Amino acid sequence: MITSGIEKKADKPFEASGKWRDLDRVHWWKDYQGPQYCVFGHYSMPTGQSYAGQQARCVDFAVAKRWKERMAADFSGEFQGKLGALRFPERVVVLDDGSKKAP
Repeated sequence: MITSGIEKKADKPFEASGKWRDLDRVHWWKDYQGPQYCVFGHYSMPTGQSYAGQQARCVDFAVAKRWKERMAADFSGEFQGKLGALRFPERVVVLDDGSKKAP
């Protein structure tokens, strides 16, 4: 089990979640072709995008940012950040609002 993704030196420092960073995450899953199917999270992907390769699937769509959503003056009670669970063998991610992300 790996608990932290691969990082590389960023072209220039950038702000992420209120912190300045000089390391950028490598999008390793795009080219992953390992023999084992890999499920990953902790990348806070935008919900509207599908981050999946043939052998890798993301289940974290910015769920950790819900605390920030809750504090917003215009919070409607509906979260934008989602957490998913992978249904296998279908390889479909079911999000916590019941919607599905097909491979």
